[in-house]
Amino acid sequence: MDGLILHFDVLSDGLKSLITWIGDLLMRMDRLKWKDDLPIFERNFILFLDEIEVHLHPAWQRKILPVVQKLFKNAQIFISTHSPFVVGSVDGAWVHKLKKDGAYAVLDGKPILSEDGKSVRRILDETFGINQQYGVEVEKDLEKFREFRQKIMMGYEYNSDELNELVKYLASQSTELEQMMGMEMNQLKRITQKELV
Repeated sequence: MDGLILHFDVLSDGLKSLITWIGDLLMRMDRLKWKDDLPIFERNFILFLDEIEVHLHPAWQRKILPVVQKLFKNAQIFISTHSPFVVGSVDGAWVHKLKKDGAYAVLDGKPILSEDGKSVRRILDETFGINQQYGVEVEKDLEKFREFRQKIMMGYEYNSDELNELVKYLASQSTELEQMMGMEMNQLKRITQKELV
């Protein structure tokens, strides 16, 4: 790895898992009785992989499917995944969303064509139905802020002390939220022509 020869035991669990299942697959394919003598990596076959991302760091999740596609260039590959990094790692693959319906998993809408130009944020939203970006409590507080903003924009009464505390709290959570709250409050000030907090 990176020009170094490493003992298998020092590798991460994800990398060990990856090497193990690819090695196991190659051994099993080598033991099969094929009609011809094509090398394993040139064979046409169907490969099913369940949760290909398990134990893998997000950086490896982005690489694993392209590596498998490159190794088995003639295989038709079906995978299940909960990783937006895996979904976003390939271009031109069909993504079929599944949902639970009683005791069954059923298709949820039409297939989506994967594009490696989509952001992880967009994949989380359109493929996994997750449009939140922050922790659960911060998302609740951001929703409260949006309600305040709506009241202000519509000219309704609001509790400025409560708004002030909420904005300060959100801004204290991270640099990103501090900048976002600053921009939101500046925009409200421009629109209302009033100093809000």
